[in-house]
Amino acid sequence: MGMTYDFIRTVSEIYNVSNVLDISLTKIGKSRNGSWEGFMGDLVTGKKDRLAGIGGIYSRFEVLDFSSTGAFTAVSFFVSHPKTSVKWQAIVFRFDTTVWILIFIFLIALIPLFYIHLKLKRCNDREPSDKMFLAVVIPFSTLIESCPSIPNRARILTVVTLFYALIVGQFYSSNLISFLTFPEPEVVPQSFEDLSNRKDYIIYTIHVTGGTIEVFFNETKIETFKTIRERMINQKDFLKCAESVIFSPKTVCIGWPLAMDSIIAKNLTIHFTFNPLRTTDSISSFPVILGLQKNSKHFESVNSIVGWASDTGHFTKWRELTMNNLKYAGSQWVKERRNGNLYQGLEKLGQEFHHLSTKPFGMENVVLCFTTAIVGSFLASLAWLCEIFVSYDYDISKVHTFLKT
Repeated sequence: MGMTYDFIRTVSEIYNVSNVLDISLTKIGKSRNGSWEGFMGDLVTGKKDRLAGIGGIYSRFEVLDFSSTGAFTAVSFFVSHPKTSVKWQAIVFRFDTTVWILIFIFLIALIPLFYIHLKLKRCNDREPSDKMFLAVVIPFSTLIESCPSIPNRARILTVVTLFYALIVGQFYSSNLISFLTFPEPEVVPQSFEDLSNRKDYIIYTIHVTGGTIEVFFNETKIETFKTIRERMINQKDFLKCAESVIFSPKTVCIGWPLAMDSIIAKNLTIHFTFNPLRTTDSISSFPVILGLQKNSKHFESVNSIVGWASDTGHFTKWRELTMNNLKYAGSQWVKERRNGNLYQGLEKLGQEFHHLSTKPFGMENVVLCFTTAIVGSFLASLAWLCEIFVSYDYDISKVHTFLKT
């Protein structure tokens, strides 16, 4: 976290304080015998004077004194942006199920009406020989805005049907293109409750022994988090945790936004405005502070300085500067490796969410139309073959009858 480093450096310059910095990621929890490990152990035993950027949780207050709050962070999980796709059913999404059922019922009801009208109505025109065919074709043709041959005796009923079909067709066609091209996002977990119910997701967690994430999930009594704890896979490499979310399907990474944002900015930035990961709702918010030895002689001065820096917005400013510097350096580093898998993967991901130009229709847009045409052609071919066989059998039977006579 650059803001804690900037704080220590600024304090050293202003107050002429000499420091020996030890920057590393070690254990900060308790061992089985009750002693503290890593930097926490060094601080408790007096080997070190301060521990910067530590989370203020209850178990640590008994052995350390903590300064004023410099910033706040929380436990969240990072998930990739939902993948979008155009569903083949989009062509029928223009109407809901009820409307489609009513259209189908109306179409079926019109067929006997047209047949009766063509069969019984008497006028000077010749009665058509293909009444059933016309009874089916006329209402269907009006719905698809075709131009059927209409007998005189069916014109009035056809006009009524045409008026209905015109209204339905205009409603259907008005926003058809938007439905055909509008991408459907996949459903991704938005909260820890969603994540606990999504058994198909792999859950990684950035692991620091004795860290706030480990403490929270080990001590929680809430069933949602206990379910997640059973599925968690510890990942000590923060970058690998983030990369697994980006490049592996249905994967999340539980971590601290305050730390993960820096990792993403430094290693996974290709565009300043695009973050390849999204953060969900947070839990267990806690302060990020400076820890000192119990009854340390530096407590009052350090506590005052941290309070002044926090009240004047210096921690916020230092974090913004850190993020900007990391994003700039990270984007340059990634772009220098354009032939690498990392750059190509991030570039492809960025293009999916920043469409700079229109795209032609793909097969997914019209698959239902082609499927209908293929199925219709297949059924028509079967009907044609049946007609040939029936006609052949009929001719054979006529020959046999003729020979018998």
